[in-house]
Amino acid sequence: MATVNGRTTGSNLITAGLVIQIVFSGFIINEFRFSYSVARFAFYRHISKNGGLNLTLMLSILIMVRSIVRLVEFVEGYDGFIISHEYFIYVFDAVPMLLAAIVFIVGSFFGNIFTTITECQSLKP
Repeated sequence: MATVNGRTTGSNLITAGLVIQIVFSGFIINEFRFSYSVARFAFYRHISKNGGLNLTLMLSILIMVRSIVRLVEFVEGYDGFIISHEYFIYVFDAVPMLLAAIVFIVGSFFGNIFTTITECQSLKP
């Protein structure tokens, strides 16, 4: 992105990548639907004792919020409102990523996928 032509190409690539990331983040909505639909069944509550893994996946919406703000930032251009105000970077970039990292670290401890697999296998007759 050192030249003017490379700058435009780089910005377009980043914008396309952010759009793709937001589109494929639809699994978060699917995770909300899944958790809501199966939480009513006693079988699900029995095999998923802590629900940490589902909570971790649902809280990854923080990454999607960051991606949406970054997309707006790149669409506005290099003289846009978001890129010219530093607090947007702290509030919508640094804080969500810090919280997402903490959620994934804590969630991987409490919602270990291998524990869930072991719980499911213990239910076999």
